Amino acid sequence: MTTFNSGYAVWVVDDESQVLESQKAFLGASGFEVATFSNPLEAEEKLPNAAEFLVFILDHDFSMAGMSSYVGYDFSSKVRSTYFLGRAAPIIYVTGRESRENFQIAKSANPGLVPNIYFAKNELASEPQKLIEALADAYEYLEELETLIDQHGFETALGIVTDWRF
Repeated sequence: MTTFNSGYAVWVVDDESQVLESQKAFLGASGFEVATFSNPLEAEEKLPNAAEFLVFILDHDFSMAGMSSYVGYDFSSKVRSTYFLGRAAPIIYVTGRESRENFQIAKSANPGLVPNIYFAKNELASEPQKLIEALADAYEYLEELETLIDQHGFETALGIVTDWRF
């Protein structure tokens, strides 16, 4: 089993408890430190105080949490604006309700606010290793970001990676 940098964590934000439990078990068994949130507002409250480097796995629809007008793009925007590494944070969209086409349209319209990568839940059900590979790429990116911060300072490093997409 690969052990990933313990200075990083994965936050899974999804309103389906079964998804949260399976993601936590699967990712934890793969060596990731995982925190889960069934309500995006709970995760939003913790963002300004998050001191570690984070990767986010985010759902699109939060109607099961009683938030029918709130979507994953809203949370992604909060990450970008309130988390200390928000402009550069890897955000992976894993959803069964948003189409890849609509995701691409939203990403084209708001490239700095929309998550970095899209997976349909049914796609990952048949090929779960794709998520592990995306997370490994995100962790590699965070290691590079840390090096850039050490070499160039925080703001310069964030400026260098602002347009990064994995």
